[in-house]
Amino acid sequence: MAKNVLNQFALGKRALSSDEDDRVLELFRSRAELKKAYSELQEEIHHLKERLKQQEGVTAHVQEMLSSLETKLGDRAQAYSTIVLYQLRRLWRSGHDVLVALCADLEAQQLERERLAYVVELNRQHFARRQQCEAQLAKSQAAAVAAREAVQAAEQQIGQLSRPWHRSARKEQEARLPPLQAAVAAADAALESARAALDAVQKESDRAFPGLSVQARRGINISVIACAENLNAGLEKSTVLALARSAATRPESVDAYGNREECEAIVSDVALAHAVLEQRGQLSAEIQARCDSLHKTAAYAHDQATIPVPDSLFAAPKPEILDVLDGLQPKPPAAPQRANVLIEDSWEILRVLIQ
Repeated sequence: MAKNVLNQFALGKRALSSDEDDRVLELFRSRAELKKAYSELQEEIHHLKERLKQQEGVTAHVQEMLSSLETKLGDRAQAYSTIVLYQLRRLWRSGHDVLVALCADLEAQQLERERLAYVVELNRQHFARRQQCEAQLAKSQAAAVAAREAVQAAEQQIGQLSRPWHRSARKEQEARLPPLQAAVAAADAALESARAALDAVQKESDRAFPGLSVQARRGINISVIACAENLNAGLEKSTVLALARSAATRPESVDAYGNREECEAIVSDVALAHAVLEQRGQLSAEIQARCDSLHKTAAYAHDQATIPVPDSLFAAPKPEILDVLDGLQPKPPAAPQRANVLIEDSWEILRVLIQ
């Protein structure tokens, strides 16, 4: 009895030792998880401090700009020039907004058109693959049925050859049975493969639309370039285009735009320029004509490039055969040289074009 008590004591001690080991392991596991969580929190705090420091720098810069603007507007000598500066910058942004709106509109239209065509083609291919798999399944089912029928016919013939004098014929029929059974196994494997192929076609998810084609993006970019040229053409007789480009592309500063009367004249010209941008920013026959001309000369650095090489926009179009044969006829006067909107980055067009 004492031996049993000692055994029970030993078992209890071992059980307590096992429980203590489990608690120790759990404590170590919890400690490791807490250290990991603490490390992650420290990294997040460091990241937030960096963002706060950056935001403080941005805020300080904005406050400095506002203070500078307040000082300039409070100075009568600089107030009118400051107004002119920001009016010109607004004009430049308006031209940029015209290009952005045109690009977004054309992209949405082309995206819907190409997505619809993609879905139609995907459905057509899926229907064709499904028909092919169903035809293969029907063929495999017929082959499996034919193979089983051949085995059943051979077994039936062997069963009928039970007489002693049928021994030779029976051996001959039994020799034909293994190839027929192998044909059944092959037919079953082909049937399973056909079913798996059909299930894969039925369960396959629609492939995601890959996006606009290179040709579509090139066409949109050409339209945006033509629109930018059209905006420039509408303001080529005015001085506000050069002033707006200069005001938008240089650091914060205020040049003397003249006295009050001269500044008010520039502001009036800017208002007229806004009207010109609104009118010439719409798709028109003139923009379409520019698109046709650009398509004839535009060249690209490689097959996947969507923005034409800037110099190619001014290349002379290749002469047509009829033009060569009709060389004796008088040629129309050459069109005036236009600004290269890509090289000059007119209206910040390079930020608008689709890559």
